[in-house]
Amino acid sequence: MYKKALKNSDTELSKEDFIFVIRSILEMDINSLMLIINESEKPESGIPVWIVVYIKALLSDIKRGKADLLKYSLELMFGKPTNEINVATKIQNEYNFHFDIKLFNTDELLIIDELFRKVKERTKNMIY
Repeated sequence: MYKKALKNSDTELSKEDFIFVIRSILEMDINSLMLIINESEKPESGIPVWIVVYIKALLSDIKRGKADLLKYSLELMFGKPTNEINVATKIQNEYNFHFDIKLFNTDELLIIDELFRKVKERTKNMIY
C-alpha cells in the first residue's frame, strides 16, 4: 500500500516547503485553523492528511494548555536552543586559588555559579 501511494504521488515536499507550511500554520489564528479542519471533512477538499493531523494536534495542545508541538516545531525550524554561558574572567577565592573557567562546560559553570551564590549568601550571615 505504501509503495502504491508513493507511485501515485506526483508531488515531493522539500524540507523547506514542509517548514514553510508548518510556519504558516503556526501564524494562523484559531478560527482559520478551524476552517481548515472543517474544510478537510469534505471529500473533495484535497487537504493533505498530515496538515489536518498537525492542526488537530496543535489545537489539542492549545486546549490542554500545552506547548509540546509548538516547541517541537520551533526546534525543527530554528534548531534546539543552546544554553551557553560566555565568561571571559577568572574567579579567585580567598585562598588565592585560580582556575580558568574555559575548562568547564555549561552545566559545570551553572553548578559553580550556584555554589558561589550559596557561599556569598552564607558569608552575609556570618559574624566576624
